[in-house]
Amino acid sequence: GNSHIEGNVQSGSQQQWITRNSQLDGGFAEEGVWNMVFVGTSGSPTAHCGTDDGLPYVVLDSTPTVTAEKPFITIDDAGLYYLRI
Repeated sequence: GNSHIEGNVQSGSQQQWITRNSQLDGGFAEEGVWNMVFVGTSGSPTAHCGTDDGLPYVVLDSTPTVTAEKPFITIDDAGLYYLRI
């Protein structure tokens, strides 16, 4: 999330994909399998269901005002671990 991609994004054969709060200047290659979700992302493909006109995509124009992130672990340059909440 929160990314600015200038080139074309290729998901490969991913079965799960989410892009959030991002800008895709080069577009998104229509590939992957299913569960392709774009939330608050400019340059995302057009939303549609089924596979008659390409792959199914879920596209939300805006991001909810409240987003809860999961905690994650980072490692600094000295090799120390930190839990980010």
